[in-house]
Amino acid sequence: MKTLDKVLARPWVLAADDERGEGNPIMVVLKDGWDFADDPGCGTRGVDTVREAEEITRSHNIIEAQHQSNDVSLVATEEPTDPASDFSGSHTVRREDNGLAVAVLSGYNRHERATYARQMAAAPILLRALRVLQANPNDPRAHRTALDAIALATDV
Repeated sequence: MKTLDKVLARPWVLAADDERGEGNPIMVVLKDGWDFADDPGCGTRGVDTVREAEEITRSHNIIEAQHQSNDVSLVATEEPTDPASDFSGSHTVRREDNGLAVAVLSGYNRHERATYARQMAAAPILLRALRVLQANPNDPRAHRTALDAIALATDV
């Protein structure tokens, strides 16, 4: 419950993340909109518009940006445009009909591809648990399932 409680204090976060040594979130579940993890020195920032997303796309040398209905996918090259940034890998945001969005980040280090695979596997599990939590906030099974999904995504 500690992980969920920490991020629930932020008004725009519904649940989740495992903060590593860099202090960057691995998974963030948002109430609405979507969030983008910037380079390690900048922490996490919110992205509210397609224009802002496109600016970040250019600054990180992201070679693919898809804005289709409720899904936004950003795929970065190995070498960001900004040499000070260590961002690489993929960042996927999936919007749900009820306004939830799940941001799943790959690791900043190039060897952390397995982490990304775990995150993608965990995202739908976490969403299902959060739907149950919304319907019944006191359901301990839903809390356990959400924490299990976070553990799967972050390997903790």
